[in-house]
Amino acid sequence: MFNIAKLWLKIILGFTFSVFVMVLIVSYGFIGTVEPDTLEIVVTEATGLEQEEAMISANLNPYVIQNTLWLAVSILGFCLVFLYFLDMSLRSFLAPGFLSIVTVVFLQIISHIVQGYIPPEALATGHVFSTLERVNQISWIMVVVGIILMLISVFGQRALEDYRSRKYSVNTQST
Repeated sequence: MFNIAKLWLKIILGFTFSVFVMVLIVSYGFIGTVEPDTLEIVVTEATGLEQEEAMISANLNPYVIQNTLWLAVSILGFCLVFLYFLDMSLRSFLAPGFLSIVTVVFLQIISHIVQGYIPPEALATGHVFSTLERVNQISWIMVVVGIILMLISVFGQRALEDYRSRKYSVNTQST
């Protein structure tokens, strides 16, 4: 029963990790591009009629975006620490590393699709170009973090096991 609970916790933490990698990327993309007042996001219904009805509307404040970014960073750290303490092994970092790379690939595909629908005159403005540039920057950073987590998972666990075996073998020989 305990193993099943551990498995479900790992699944939930992996899902939370991948969601907050996306939140981190999007919130970092918006930092610095939002004017001090607000940014309004309106998703309209595509019915082909002249009158468009707003389905989702949100006002984003720069402080909310910055707080969301730091919340995402702290939750990513919490997920990594909690995953480590579930197994007490560095091998538990393999899944978050892989998930961060897959999530970045997924978001880059979505980003390229969305860029196809942005008119060229909108891309010429500083805000849209800056947002897309920041999304690409943080995406590369998250890929590097994913690779580092995977390397820590594989090589760090080996080094930790070698260190523990040398430490305990020296202590048993001296007694």
